[in-house]
Amino acid sequence: MDSGEWNVFHADGTANHDATTDESRYTTPLPWDHINTGIDRTWLLDDLKRALEAATVPDCAYEGCSHCGICSPDFGHNIVVPPPPVPEFKGHFMPKTDRVQRFRVWFGKTGDMALTGHLDLVRLFDRIMRRASIPVSFTGGFHPNPRIAPANALPLGYTSSGEIVEFELAKPMEIATFEARLKEHFPPEMPVYRVEEVPLQSPSVTQCLSEAVYELTIATDLEPIDWSGWCDRILTETEIMGQRTNKKVRFVRLICAIDCLS
Repeated sequence: MDSGEWNVFHADGTANHDATTDESRYTTPLPWDHINTGIDRTWLLDDLKRALEAATVPDCAYEGCSHCGICSPDFGHNIVVPPPPVPEFKGHFMPKTDRVQRFRVWFGKTGDMALTGHLDLVRLFDRIMRRASIPVSFTGGFHPNPRIAPANALPLGYTSSGEIVEFELAKPMEIATFEARLKEHFPPEMPVYRVEEVPLQSPSVTQCLSEAVYELTIATDLEPIDWSGWCDRILTETEIMGQRTNKKVRFVRLICAIDCLS
């Protein structure tokens, strides 16, 4: 009682139904009495008695006002609304797993889209398919996923004008319609360059990739450097020695095969 509570339980944790007849114990201030919640202490006591009696209290949103004090004129009076009907169960959603068509799309990833990671990009493609009402095919099993296959992941922070992704559809579409819907829902910083229909049994786009071309833009305040000659000297080396600091602040020697740079 000194801690400010209405204790209606025995020492063993069972409810003491006779405690509600002792009105004196409910004059103890409650910890939140200094806050005007709109609920009267008398209503709290009545609600406590109903709880000890395991009485069913109807939902005031559907059955009628319980006069707790919350719905004061400042907040607006209680409005009873009819309960919404329970929708008829028509079975679990079964995504279509038919594979009837495959499109290969060349697109760019520029501007702020460089800060979008590979997994977020896959989720973006899924949303684009739904917004564009494109009948994408799904995998089977307990966790079906849309058949969307991007090529190798682009590192975070890189821009690209040669990204590729493949979509497999459950219903055939005209290639012009498919391309128009993609361009309508792709972000402005992800331009669609080309769309091509490929056979379903053809190798995946990852297997078809043979090389990648990277372009580096370097800014420096140093004197003009013969970059062409510098690159030629680097390419003639058989190994490159370097140092970097790991998490334990120890120096590690790195040896990079030069054919990784060529």
